[in-house]
Amino acid sequence: MANNHAIVIGGSMAGLVVARILSDRFPAVTLIERDQFPEEPIPRKGTPQSRHIHVLLLQGQIILEKFFPGLRDEMIAAGAHLIDVAADMMWLNPAGWGVRFPSDISMLGFSRDLIDCKVRRRLALINNIRFLQGCEVTGLLSNTHGTCVAGVSVRHHKQSHQGIWEESPGRIKAAYPSEIGYYI
Repeated sequence: MANNHAIVIGGSMAGLVVARILSDRFPAVTLIERDQFPEEPIPRKGTPQSRHIHVLLLQGQIILEKFFPGLRDEMIAAGAHLIDVAADMMWLNPAGWGVRFPSDISMLGFSRDLIDCKVRRRLALINNIRFLQGCEVTGLLSNTHGTCVAGVSVRHHKQSHQGIWEESPGRIKAAYPSEIGYYI
């Protein structure tokens, strides 16, 4: 089987980042999402935590910046808050309140909708990534020998896409692999 098409199931942050990583290794990447992605950073049904404040710690910023150069500055320009962990936060420990001082250790505070929207927009600019929205994966397909996953079946679409898959729906669906003899 030629590995020329990667399929990512789910448009969560994990799915978005996996699609970006796979775009460097595969000629075609399809991200399948049950919901329709909004054009603007607004809540969507498939992201129940989207109304909560989110933070991205320093290492997360470094990792995302590697795959999406300039994302941090773009997020700040769109309203994310850069928080100096040592200067802007108060820490109570067994010895009392921690001393506040300027540092290079920062985290970024934002809405989940903002980061999802910014990352999706970046992915949309990558030629070999395609979004399949409003579609639900109904199962996995194996090759004729049943030795590997060869594609997915998708509700409302007549054909399945051949390639490897990465399940990132935010919730593990162990029934998919077990239907064809694989267990998580």
